Amino acid sequence: MTDKAWLIQLLTNLIVVSFMLGVGMNVSALAVIQAIRRTSLLLRSLLLNIVLVPILVVGIAILFGVAPEFTLAMIISAAAPGAPLGPPLSMMARGDVPFATGLMVVLAGLSVVTTPLICRATMMTIAGDVELDFAVLAAMQILLTSMLIPLGGGFLVQALLPRVSQRLAKPLRLIANTLLLATIILIVVDQLHILTALGWQVLLAMLLGVALPLLLGYWMGGPEGATRRTLAVTTGVRNTALALLIAATSFAGTVVVPAVFAYGLFMVVGGLAYATFAARRSAALQTADTP
Repeated sequence: MTDKAWLIQLLTNLIVVSFMLGVGMNVSALAVIQAIRRTSLLLRSLLLNIVLVPILVVGIAILFGVAPEFTLAMIISAAAPGAPLGPPLSMMARGDVPFATGLMVVLAGLSVVTTPLICRATMMTIAGDVELDFAVLAAMQILLTSMLIPLGGGFLVQALLPRVSQRLAKPLRLIANTLLLATIILIVVDQLHILTALGWQVLLAMLLGVALPLLLGYWMGGPEGATRRTLAVTTGVRNTALALLIAATSFAGTVVVPAVFAYGLFMVVGGLAYATFAARRSAALQTADTP
């Protein structure tokens, strides 16, 4: 492993740990409980985020003949639900923010098990002649120590020391965002030649890999506009920090890492564009309904 690959792996670990610790200190247990109680919507959300999106992304990659390494990057991202951008994008889109927050925590917890299993299950179908080694148990151990334990620690601090929790939540978000920015700069500087040579098939596949999950999430969001908009953004935008952690740990020094980063950029831009459009449309409909 090169020095830069080791540094990227370290930074992504620190990003996920600080983010999950901040979530545990900032998200109330009530929000998680309320999300779990909405059984029908929760089950649809889990089916969509854990099963359907990875299948859809694999199909898109195969359809466009994307190279195995880039397909793997898309799969890792698709298998990483529970993005931290879910709640703020839901707020922008005039969605159901409490449900978005609870769903983020539930998906982040489940991803410790589901993300490595999905990556491993789909790897054999796309590897072709490329040797892709992925250790499921090692990935689970990394996610357990980087995600579930910090999340539980955050909840514990919030329960026992609520004032300390309130004071630390914002600095932890700042630390996570600063580390994410540093990681982005490092990847761009180190892998710019790869990012600029992805090819139109990969770029188009990534674009559809964002747009179609957004549409599918909206369609499966139920009769209420707020939950539809929420499920759209929480489905279309994946947990890029988690995906980078998996990629940097299991495929350090390969094109998989910058490809995950590129796919993440598509998700952020697509999520922001949709949230802006959805908010304006919702406001226009509300104005039209006002006598």
